[in-house]
Amino acid sequence: MILTIFGASGAIGKLVVKEALTHGDQVVAYVIRADALPENHPNLQMVVGSLDDHRKMKMQLQIQTP
Repeated sequence: MILTIFGASGAIGKLVVKEALTHGDQVVAYVIRADALPENHPNLQMVVGSLDDHRKMKMQLQIQTP
């Protein structure tokens, strides 16, 4: 499963990312800074953006939708 997690660098977001990777899911982590997640994993892709950037968020979700 491919999961896009917004706020992935926050306290709860980090836990969700870790759990999803543990279960073998592919994770797209939407973060505010490139260095926000120290995690380095082959199933982890980071997208840097603001939660105020609705166009970028919409584009990211469209990419993930088959």
